[in-house]
Amino acid sequence: MPRLFFDVEITLFDVWDNRQFGVYKYYFGRLEQVIDQAIDMNPIQHARVHGLLRAISKASSFDEIYELLGFRYVIDPSGTLKRFQDESFAVIFSCNVLEHVDRGILPEFIQDFHRTLKPGGYSIHQIDPGDHLAYYDRNVSLKNYLRYSDRVWRRYFESDVQYFNRVQRSDSTGIDSMAITPDGKTIYMPDGELSPNGIWNIIDANTGNVIGRIDGGTGPHNTIVSLDGTHVYLGGRNYNYLEVADISTGTVVKKIGPLKGGVRPFTINGRETLAYTTATGFLGFQVSDITTGRVLYTVPIQGFCWYPATSASCPRHGI
Repeated sequence: MPRLFFDVEITLFDVWDNRQFGVYKYYFGRLEQVIDQAIDMNPIQHARVHGLLRAISKASSFDEIYELLGFRYVIDPSGTLKRFQDESFAVIFSCNVLEHVDRGILPEFIQDFHRTLKPGGYSIHQIDPGDHLAYYDRNVSLKNYLRYSDRVWRRYFESDVQYFNRVQRSDSTGIDSMAITPDGKTIYMPDGELSPNGIWNIIDANTGNVIGRIDGGTGPHNTIVSLDGTHVYLGGRNYNYLEVADISTGTVVKKIGPLKGGVRPFTINGRETLAYTTATGFLGFQVSDITTGRVLYTVPIQGFCWYPATSASCPRHGI
């Protein structure tokens, strides 16, 4: 999709050729039929997008489409990313792929994401850890594959064609909206918005082990790590201050507020000068000065109604 609007270089990585040309062309044909309804485009964008989609519909091979779009298709049966140089990509994206990566190379695979990513780049992944059989049989649990020992699983169910690594992490800690350091080595995991404590667990991303904790506001819910990896911002659902912790010491060093209510979805700017927060029970957002910890602006959203008895507790859920 981005390539339809922008001139970007895209590398497609695969471990074996499972492409289906007919399906590929059908998808783009359907896309041309609905894209005008889904995306507002100016005349120049409209001409570009539909020109490319029409050209794709006339192509007779993947090679022809890839040449048209500037794609590079790479197959490596080993599944490793060693062939790619450091800082090769601005964005690395996968959808329902990591659960199929051989668990023996998975830690190295994740480390290579960091190695090949350009400074300030993005690594975005959707992972589906559910047993795929459950999508065809509703009587099957999403964790059905855990019924089998490693020996039975390898003998009867594991295959190179539909490999599933069954990687799990069972902990007594809660899971909520976490953040990861820019180097990909450390995860800051809130214990959960319904938790009575204010614990953010510090997790080694390579091993999954809990290596520390930060005590913040109650109902630990939302988390952001600064771009330079020096601070982690902690949003407790039941605490009306946004907290800033020093990653080097693992302690809270600043509180921003008081805010309108418990901290809900929030974001910060790249220079760490401004924080934008939403709050429980407030249809709007606030802007705060991170340096001083003071609220600068409180901005209600006009023209909309919110009914506390029947609506979600945070009517402005996202910023």
